[in-house]
This record gives sequence, C-alpha cells and structure tokens, in this order.
Amino acid sequence: MRHTIPEGIDAMNHRKRTLWLCGVLHGFTHLYNVALLPLYLLIQQDLHLAGIEQSTLLVTVMMASYFLPSYPMGVWQTG
Repeated sequence: MRHTIPEGIDAMNHRKRTLWLCGVLHGFTHLYNVALLPLYLLIQQDLHLAGIEQSTLLVTVMMASYFLPSYPMGVWQTG
C-alpha cells in the first residue's frame, strides 16, 4: 500500500514535519522512563509496599509490558 501526500502540501515540508513529530514523540518515550525514577519512594509510600525493591519491580514489570510488544508490533507495521 502506497501512502500519498494530500494535494496542496509540499512533499519536502510534509516529510520534515513528520520527521520532527516522530522525533518529539520518541523523546517523550525516553522522558517517560526517566521521569519515573524519582517517583520510586512515592510509589512505595502510596502503595504501602515493604521496600523500595517492590516499587522498582513494579516499574520494571510495567516497562517490560510496554516494551516487549513493541518489537512485534513494529515488525507487523513494516511488514
């Protein structure tokens, strides 16, 4: 399936804008991962966990559930 650029939009500007938007969204995925690190103690207190290890495990499980399906979805999208 070939994607076409709508009429009236300069192809080069469209490509640049798409690249910048993808870069910004990619940056947000990295920011999200880093933003959780200082929250470990608050997560521990909020959920009444026994130790910091439990809150880091909780965040690790959340990140794994976020990243593990990403590869197959990327392969599916490009295939």
